Amino acid sequence: WQRGIQVLLDFSLDLFQSRDRDDPMQQLISWAERLAETGHVGLWSFKADGPQVMLQAASGKLEPLIGKKLKTGEDIPWKVWKSGQSTFIQEYSAWSNASGLLKKSGLQSGIGVPLKSANQVMHVLSVYYESLSPALAEPRMSLLELLAQVAFDSLNLRQRLDELSEARAAQEEKVN
Repeated sequence: WQRGIQVLLDFSLDLFQSRDRDDPMQQLISWAERLAETGHVGLWSFKADGPQVMLQAASGKLEPLIGKKLKTGEDIPWKVWKSGQSTFIQEYSAWSNASGLLKKSGLQSGIGVPLKSANQVMHVLSVYYESLSPALAEPRMSLLELLAQVAFDSLNLRQRLDELSEARAAQEEKVN
């Protein structure tokens, strides 16, 4: 836990220090890799206009799938979106709802964590493992939930700060 909390603190600091230079979603992937101790991480986005999910950012065996969409009800992101809760799939390769795209990767287990706004799942952070002891799943899932909340809160704050900065600049232009 101590290492995980340190990763979370470093992530928060990194988000604010790098406001102008990095893609925050890719930062989230990078920090999730460190926290979850795996190189196979994906950030799935749900569209507000209908139930559709697309891989927005990824690493490892998921990276070639960026831009791909899952079928309705398929894989960990849909399970998380439907329940609004984090989930752990121990035997991913044998799970009946596993995506055909991901099943071919040889990944054996996975964790999905929701990123919510006003209790609505907007994104799902998924991490996959070539092997993971069930005893490690719960602590990692808890830390990933904290990471997801910090990330979403920070991204929302960052967006609001950018909006305020733009409004201020527009107001100053009117005065001048």
